[in-house]
Amino acid sequence: AENRLLNGKKLREQLVKDGFLRIYVPAKEKTTVDKKSGKRRGTTKKILADAKKEQSVQESLTNHYSGVVGEVTDLEDGKLKRSGAPKDDFYIVIDRLAFGTEDHGRVIDSLAQAYAASLKYNNHHHSGQALIVSTEGRHLRVSEDFSCSICSYSVPTINSRMFSFNSPVGACPKCNGFGNLLDIDEGKVVPNPELSIAQGALVPFTMPSAAKDRRTLLAYCRKAGIDTHTAWKNLPDKHRQLIWEGSKDFFGVLGLFEYLETKKYKMHVRVFLSRYKSAFTCNTCKGSRLRPEAQQILVQGRSISDLCAMTTSDLYLFIRDLELTEAQREVCRELHRQLTDRLRYLEDVGVGYLTMDRPTKTLS
Repeated sequence: AENRLLNGKKLREQLVKDGFLRIYVPAKEKTTVDKKSGKRRGTTKKILADAKKEQSVQESLTNHYSGVVGEVTDLEDGKLKRSGAPKDDFYIVIDRLAFGTEDHGRVIDSLAQAYAASLKYNNHHHSGQALIVSTEGRHLRVSEDFSCSICSYSVPTINSRMFSFNSPVGACPKCNGFGNLLDIDEGKVVPNPELSIAQGALVPFTMPSAAKDRRTLLAYCRKAGIDTHTAWKNLPDKHRQLIWEGSKDFFGVLGLFEYLETKKYKMHVRVFLSRYKSAFTCNTCKGSRLRPEAQQILVQGRSISDLCAMTTSDLYLFIRDLELTEAQREVCRELHRQLTDRLRYLEDVGVGYLTMDRPTKTLS
């Protein structure tokens, strides 16, 4: 999805940059349409009334618009009024226009109307988006926000806080910017894999308070044909997985801990849980501590995590030799100077081997 982002707020520049306006021949017809779902609560009468009231929507509606499939239906059509809105997805035609390179303002106005109508009539998938269809059949879906034109995946507004794990805006939502999560550690649950289940390989089930759970475990093993006298490490993988993850007949080791998580308001339960947990790298941010959207912003093919994993010496060379256009150089001139100065200073004092993501507790 990150490769299909289109910023509708800068749509004029984007269209001109990509040459999309140039594919149309002046005096030919181009249509801006807005996606509308028949599953919405709005009725055809309401759509017609709103369109007339706002005088922003041409009175026509189409199934699978573009002349390939379906037909254009006037909103005043009696058949449409009797049958109501189509059950499948359909489109409301916002505007038809022929334009040349000097008509950008008209295009932007039409798109703004399409965005507004989309948000009003379609508040789920593809809301805030519009579809541009040319007479040649070319399609371009555009969005008012930073969002994917296919799956509606969106990212927040890009700013400096998005690249800081100390900020709620940039911190990974799963680990809250710590880079790791406390989770059940099999090595602590089964500290001695040489033991069998009957000998107490699963330590939590050997506690006096877990006597009932232990009986349930042994009964399940008998029913499932799991040998309770074989060392844990020698059990087949599928048997260990059944005991660990559980099944419809047994809650499993993880199920026991999930239940205990609901009792964390009790001090002794929190202490018990802490005995069997360890820190594991967050599988969402992969230890970078940043939200996934921040990882999708690249500088010459490298994300901020890639840059932080470089040594100071390598990062200095990378920043120093950045290939920037004249416009980019003008925008980031001061930032580029400060970065190179600070990285060069670290190189000069002899710590060029350090990486930017190295934990401070490892430094002497």
